[in-house]
Amino acid sequence: MSDLLTFNAVQRYFPVTKGVLRRTAVAHVRAVDGVSFSVEAGKTFALVGESGCGKTTIAKLALRLDTPTGGQIRFRDRDAFALEPEEQREFRANVQAVFQDPTSSLNPRHRVSTIVTEPLVINRNVTKAEARKAAMEALAEVGLPENAIDRFPHEFSGGQRQRIAIARALVLKPSLIVLDEAVSALDVSIQAQVVNLLAGLQRKHDLAYLFIAHNLGIVRQTSDRVGVMYLGRIVEQGPTDAVFSKQAHPYTRALIGASLPPNPVAARAAKIIQGEVPSAIDLPKGCRFASRCPMAAEICGQIDPPEKDLGGGHKAACHFA
Repeated sequence: MSDLLTFNAVQRYFPVTKGVLRRTAVAHVRAVDGVSFSVEAGKTFALVGESGCGKTTIAKLALRLDTPTGGQIRFRDRDAFALEPEEQREFRANVQAVFQDPTSSLNPRHRVSTIVTEPLVINRNVTKAEARKAAMEALAEVGLPENAIDRFPHEFSGGQRQRIAIARALVLKPSLIVLDEAVSALDVSIQAQVVNLLAGLQRKHDLAYLFIAHNLGIVRQTSDRVGVMYLGRIVEQGPTDAVFSKQAHPYTRALIGASLPPNPVAARAAKIIQGEVPSAIDLPKGCRFASRCPMAAEICGQIDPPEKDLGGGHKAACHFA
């Protein structure tokens, strides 16, 4: 499989300013700090981690809704931020998104026909009849009836609204969909239905997914590769089975142990990660997880651990991996 989307040492820093009339940057929040990973065509790469670790910033960068401070993002081996105008239009058509809350991502004043056809009208030279036909086909693919096209978002349940959002992403026949917590706002039973729908669409259309989530059970079920983020960096990544069965980083071990205990006894014995997450403005020297890590040694507080290749595409940034 070829790499569809590649992040190479990507950084995204946000300035912290002071002053009223003349604002001056006094520090930077390192939301994304040297992140590298690839999403293969037709495969799912999942990003997991605590809130505030940088996952959503990664999603915005992948969609070109934000610009990296450093590093490079490549799509089909082209610099995603050095595209000609026509190439930018093609990028937008090929990379679509489904967000967490369908209630806020769907315009309540527009009928479903307008919502789903809008990407086609903007990015493709099609007639109204062609756009409506494509919208009806997309709605049918996500399991909604024909009459859904002339209704408003408030007439649907939360799960149905998310299906409309998926249809809107699907109508341009993209090669990559960024799923930013796309099922976390849904009831558990509805989550399973939407996850199964996404899996079926992936097989049918050879779609790639960048799946950003905090539900590790769903990640384990749906992804081919997983990246574990902590404080702006990926501390471990690799094939899903390897990351879940052979956790090489203490943070990954704690995250999975707390979320997916193997039995009730382990659930009672699971250790909560101690301490507070360091500030992304004033990062500690050495390993960023050292102050909370039960394995921390002197070297951890002094030297930032490099990413180690553990074989089979499994990597971890830990001195003791």
